[in-house]
Amino acid sequence: DMKVVQVTSAIPGEGKTTTAANLAVVLAQADLRVLVLDADLRKPMVHEVFGVATTRGLVDVLVGRPVEEVVHRVTDHLDVIPAGRIPVNPSEILSSRRMGEVLADLRRRYDFIVVDSAPVLPVSDAAALSRHVDGTLVVVQAGRAKVAAKLEAVAKKIASPRIDMAGAAQALAQVTAVEAELDRLAEKDAKAK
Repeated sequence: DMKVVQVTSAIPGEGKTTTAANLAVVLAQADLRVLVLDADLRKPMVHEVFGVATTRGLVDVLVGRPVEEVVHRVTDHLDVIPAGRIPVNPSEILSSRRMGEVLADLRRRYDFIVVDSAPVLPVSDAAALSRHVDGTLVVVQAGRAKVAAKLEAVAKKIASPRIDMAGAAQALAQVTAVEAELDRLAEKDAKAK
């Protein structure tokens, strides 16, 4: 059951927060109760996308504040919990037992939870959080670098017994085939000029 999905990227600036927000909006438009949870405790952006205050958020819930005090209603079916204040130890907080408890509580309240997390390659936050989610969506900006290499690096960093890597391997094979075709077309275009 894919109810809690982490959205991350290999590196900053690839559009993970925008993707997370768009995914949440589409699910909410399908009349599902959706929560966007900003777990990017390095450079949180969900509050800016949805125009909500960030004075209280996930970090406050993790230290004991009730969830009801930090949830922002965006539409009838879409809620947001911003990151809140930035802690000194994001990876430890995100891998904590308390984070698991908070997500278990949120699972009972929502049909779907979209978790925006920090990029995988610079920090270990997404890997730490991966033990509490049902799946991870990796956003890779086309044209910035070899997509297959990024996906492979991300897969190695977040690999755990709880993550089914078969899907990632299949996606990686498809991406590699697409990259090869794009390279072939670019080479053909260059020769034609």
